[in-house]
Amino acid sequence: MLTKQQLMKKTAIISVAFSIIALSLVFYFMKNQVFAVATDTVSADTDTVEVTREQVSGGEVTEVSRLQLEEDAQQAYLNIPLEAGLGADRITVENHYMDRQVWIGLKGVTEAAYADKKLTGNTGHIKGGTYEEMNGTLWLKMDLDGVFEVKSILENGALYINLLSPREVYSRIVVIDAPYEESAVVADVVTRLQEMTKDPAIKIYYTTASQDGTDQRVAQRVGLANEVKADMLISLCTGTEVDSSIYGTTAFYNDTYFIPAFGSIELADIVERDVVTAISGKALGLTFDKNREILTQATVPAVVLQLGYLSNAQEKKLLERNDYQEKIAAGILQAIQDAYKVIPQ
Repeated sequence: MLTKQQLMKKTAIISVAFSIIALSLVFYFMKNQVFAVATDTVSADTDTVEVTREQVSGGEVTEVSRLQLEEDAQQAYLNIPLEAGLGADRITVENHYMDRQVWIGLKGVTEAAYADKKLTGNTGHIKGGTYEEMNGTLWLKMDLDGVFEVKSILENGALYINLLSPREVYSRIVVIDAPYEESAVVADVVTRLQEMTKDPAIKIYYTTASQDGTDQRVAQRVGLANEVKADMLISLCTGTEVDSSIYGTTAFYNDTYFIPAFGSIELADIVERDVVTAISGKALGLTFDKNREILTQATVPAVVLQLGYLSNAQEKKLLERNDYQEKIAAGILQAIQDAYKVIPQ
């Protein structure tokens, strides 16, 4: 017969063993727990709408309605069915090329209208899409597998969309790069450029912020120029120096990618010369730069044009003047024209 002391000892041993087993089971299930992302189908007036629930930061859940796409190899266009009576004055087509998206805005149309509608035809370059109602306009947002020019035709109650590569539409393509982390001067010069651009034979793409307002990374910006096979990439910036007496315009280049007859160094020379002439400024010369990603990653002729020094009080005042910015823009546009006189056709 067990003594009282032996019985207590045995009970303690059993309790410890049970606790160890229980803790082991708890840790096992914690380690192997699976968190699932749910996909729900919601009924709306007997029509089914695919709704994806996605977990986002802060524990919030967003609901996204997915566009229904149906490939038809016999069609050259994408056919977007429209509500009866929807005219061109209520349709907006936006090409968000930096985000590789096309947005179709349908004013006065509700989400329910596309619960059972399918986009049919040539969907080869469309990876998917969503639709969302914002401020009285339904936006159909399509994700593309590249940069395209969008041609649209409104006919017989449908909108027909054709996606063409930039080179199918334009023989001359330029990319102006204006990083958002740069000074307000650069943004203002780009605005002047957009206002002054008149030549329809030249397509100018501008690097922009993404739809959420964040700056595009260097790889995305230079990737645009490489993908569209631009004839030239012109990146704009301003500079600062500890020595506030330094002022003038500088052109940075990298000739890693050599192109016969016209390359980065030739482009840098033309751009700096024409801009300095336009502003009656001081040229600091061409500078080889082996570190700037916008230059080292470019597979097209590229230049970084430093417009001036904000650390120089007098030049800063000039750079902030509207008429001076217009002269800079005019010099850049002249440089583009002069570059095409040199580029082999």
